[in-house]
Amino acid sequence: MATYSHSKLSSFENCPRQYYYRYVARVRVPKAESISLFLGSRVHETLEHLYRQRRDGVVVPREELLEHFRQSWNKAWTDEVDLHGKGTPQGWRDIGVKCVEDYYDRHHPFDDTRTIGLEKKLNFALDDSGGYSMTGYIDRLSKRPDGTWEIHDYKTGGSLPTQPEMDADKQLALYQIGLAGMWKDVDAVELVWHYLRHDERITSTRTAEELRQLKTDTISLIDDIESRKGEPAFPTHESPLCNWCDFQGICPIWRHRLAVAETQEPAPAISNGKTLVDRWAELDAKKKELSAEEDRLSEEIDRIKAKLVQYARAQGFEVVAGSEMEVSVSTKESWTLPRKTQEPEQAAELEASLRDSKWWEQVSGLDASRLRKLLDEGTGTDPALRALIQRFASRTQEQTVRLRQKRSSK
Repeated sequence: MATYSHSKLSSFENCPRQYYYRYVARVRVPKAESISLFLGSRVHETLEHLYRQRRDGVVVPREELLEHFRQSWNKAWTDEVDLHGKGTPQGWRDIGVKCVEDYYDRHHPFDDTRTIGLEKKLNFALDDSGGYSMTGYIDRLSKRPDGTWEIHDYKTGGSLPTQPEMDADKQLALYQIGLAGMWKDVDAVELVWHYLRHDERITSTRTAEELRQLKTDTISLIDDIESRKGEPAFPTHESPLCNWCDFQGICPIWRHRLAVAETQEPAPAISNGKTLVDRWAELDAKKKELSAEEDRLSEEIDRIKAKLVQYARAQGFEVVAGSEMEVSVSTKESWTLPRKTQEPEQAAELEASLRDSKWWEQVSGLDASRLRKLLDEGTGTDPALRALIQRFASRTQEQTVRLRQKRSSK
């Protein structure tokens, strides 16, 4: 079985098809480094330099550390870095400088814990037999004077998560599982995230039961991945993360979109699909227009019906004639019984009264329409039963308005 990492598992959870391209088919595509990844790498390098020097007993001066960051940025920068159309290289570098400045000012002189490892690699198993192997890197591993271990992770992203989101985060919790197998005294562990662009530190802890459940869930996820065979078993999950995916050019969801966007005169194989979609969109728009018009006409007809009923009542007409058509207006009285959805208390009381009566076996399986028939005279209904049901019933008038072909007189 393959070795897994948190990023590898996250790739599958975000989009199984992306996972397939990257880890199963191992598709190689041209890849430009994103500005967010470039920024994160430079800040990580700078903080690693800071703590490597501190571990050797040297506190790097603030301006010297900032200069280290700027030199690292300038040395690594190329015009191939993808800015995603946001900001300028200088603007992004200033963000990085601010991250380093804020971190330095908050944590100087960096002596609250003892650094155990920087970019510490972990290799560990989730099960006793070693069949489910994991790997990962801890940005900084440290230990407090009271014996508490700290697993640090530096984040340079623009969003700041909530505490509940971090309490459910899997990455550092998996590292805690790996850490427990490396030393005997790993009892108290705190997970620490530094959201550098916000100058915020978020911490979280995990119980033994939470770690056991994480092991179980991760093993189940790995089993799910291992059971899938062939590309169709790894469907595409479209999400905002698609904007940063390296495989848009071959993805079945994005391939045609990109081909249409890249040229004004696409090849026939591309153009045919575009033409069909455009025609459907055109017809769908017309259909929506007609539907809106139909709704408007229906509302107007309902208003006319109401006026015709008023007119017919006032004049004593049962038929109102037009030029080619006519409208019949009839009135029918009917019984209305309480409904469970609209009058639940009355409906329940009616049912309880019938249950307590000698007629329950006669009416227990009857629906509302059958009960209404029992109320009508001349149906042979026991008068006492009719009286019981009438306590809950009321007489209503139902107006029926029909448009029909005009009938000529003889």
